[in-house]
Amino acid sequence: MSSNDSGHIFNLNEEQKILLREYWDALFNFFTITVDYSKCTTEEERVKERQKVIEGKLHKRSHANLDNSFDETGYSDCESPKVSTTPTTPIITKDIPSPNLESPVSPNSPSSPTKSEKNKTNKFTNFNRFLHKKSNSNINSNESNETITSNSPPNNHYNIPHYKGLAEIKLDVDNILQSMKEEFFYMMSCDDPDSVALRFLRARKWNVNRAIKMTTACLQWRIEWNVRALLEIGEQGIDEEVFKSGKAFIFGKDKENRPISFVRVRNHNKNTVPLFESEKFTMFLLETGRLSIKPPVEMCTIVFDMTDFSMNNMDYPYVKFVLNALQNYYPECLGICLIVNAPWIFNGCWKVIKPLLDPVVSSKVHFIKIEELKDYINEDQLMKCYGGNNLYDYEYIPPSSEDIELEKKQKGNDNEDKFKRIEEWRSITKEYEDITKEWIKKYKKLDKQFRAENYNNPDSLLKVEKGKDNPNVENIVIENKDQLLKEAIEVDDKRKKISEKHKKIFSKLIPYLYTKTYYQRVKTFDYVTEDEI
Repeated sequence: MSSNDSGHIFNLNEEQKILLREYWDALFNFFTITVDYSKCTTEEERVKERQKVIEGKLHKRSHANLDNSFDETGYSDCESPKVSTTPTTPIITKDIPSPNLESPVSPNSPSSPTKSEKNKTNKFTNFNRFLHKKSNSNINSNESNETITSNSPPNNHYNIPHYKGLAEIKLDVDNILQSMKEEFFYMMSCDDPDSVALRFLRARKWNVNRAIKMTTACLQWRIEWNVRALLEIGEQGIDEEVFKSGKAFIFGKDKENRPISFVRVRNHNKNTVPLFESEKFTMFLLETGRLSIKPPVEMCTIVFDMTDFSMNNMDYPYVKFVLNALQNYYPECLGICLIVNAPWIFNGCWKVIKPLLDPVVSSKVHFIKIEELKDYINEDQLMKCYGGNNLYDYEYIPPSSEDIELEKKQKGNDNEDKFKRIEEWRSITKEYEDITKEWIKKYKKLDKQFRAENYNNPDSLLKVEKGKDNPNVENIVIENKDQLLKEAIEVDDKRKKISEKHKKIFSKLIPYLYTKTYYQRVKTFDYVTEDEI
């Protein structure tokens, strides 16, 4: 799919435009803290009341932190299916902290919590669990290293920020919502902000409340992982053997011009690779692949090569992590999924996996033979080993010492250009927020009138469910409607220009945020440039 398809940025009907504005309005309201201090008599009570309000906005658990077995409790945030089978137990690797802090531990393990310890843990507030138990980001920029909890990762861990800048995420009570807002704009990277918003709306069938819930769970998950720090340190934050295995890589484009990610399942062995390394690798590949998508294309293709598949390759916890990430945190990014040469032994695995998929995602999965790849990918884009005529063969080339030193210099704390670019970006995000609020305000009466005219239409996205009141339904008369519409369109045009400016400014910031990857070194593809926006 591209930006020109129905429900995408360049092809929205009036109802979808209204829901897009309501989405932005609800999102900014989420980031706004409104506290009633009328019953507070002391400063301590005011602090607690403020924390209570913020805690109420945070998700009790975001989907990255589901336990790594299939259970019946893990789909509260993003409304995924429930499955109760437990096919396997993952490897527990010492000294590798993960945001998946609820990963299953052997019952006999000394680290397994006792019943009393579990009860004690449950006394944590959602806010404290988020900040001090789940998050691998720096807890509080004002805290010294001595005060960081024992759950914090070691100093050489990938998501402890190596440099000052955007990877330093403030998670204290006064800054957490602002950090989540900044993460939303960071997540957009060089995309149009509306394109990102529309992904969540389409994924939740244009239900604004559910789309906001999905978005905020996504932002919390990204902060827990500190995606910014992962991209900042790049391949050096992941076990090099994972890259050398060739189990997954990006190459070529399909007939719809979508980037292709090849997954060679036989190269993944659940008994030799720590789960967390696979998770980090997947996160890195998803983010790298996202930046390889050039407008107007909005999706990618995944090819699972099941040749020589065995049960040693079937890693259920890892599969669950990948599915949760794709469906809940990278919505509407999958164009098509091709499962090639699946052996009969995979049938049983598929019966476990399929119920985890959203029906829309499931409809994109196709089982094919290797010779059928040509139906989806042109021969000049298809590797020779798959029947094409492209001579490319994946062989990982690590960064040289010169590459590493250059990256350190580029991202160094004494690089004034870096901080200048960061402030320039933060300024344009504020400008975009302000113009979006003005855009919402200008269209407010027009949107209310349109909604009032359509709320009884059973085929309308704006229809009100039976038995439910909708505060947005209000019959109003608009004086000087033509003038109001003209002013609204002018603000809309101004907003689009600021959006383009945001994309260009972020593209200039990329060298200071992202470490160059294997794909830049072998010139397979590069990140989006200013000229391509």
